[in-house]
Amino acid sequence: GGGAMVEGPAACLLWSEEDGGLYIGRVAVHPAWRGKGLAKRLLTMAEDEAHRRKLPRMHLSTRLVLIDNRRLFTACGFV
Repeated sequence: GGGAMVEGPAACLLWSEEDGGLYIGRVAVHPAWRGKGLAKRLLTMAEDEAHRRKLPRMHLSTRLVLIDNRRLFTACGFV
């Protein structure tokens, strides 16, 4: 596309090993980059890391009012 250049990262995901699993602490995508599958790709990378570490689960929390986040996490297999 012919959009304006965006300074800084397009997306990030923070994780840590907690409670016997990989805890997803934050997923963020710059507004100019949303809708391009970056969050799903980052969650897939986190899942790969959980497998590499032999962790049996991934977990996260999100605020109930964040409907788009809940849809994303559900689409990626979180319950």
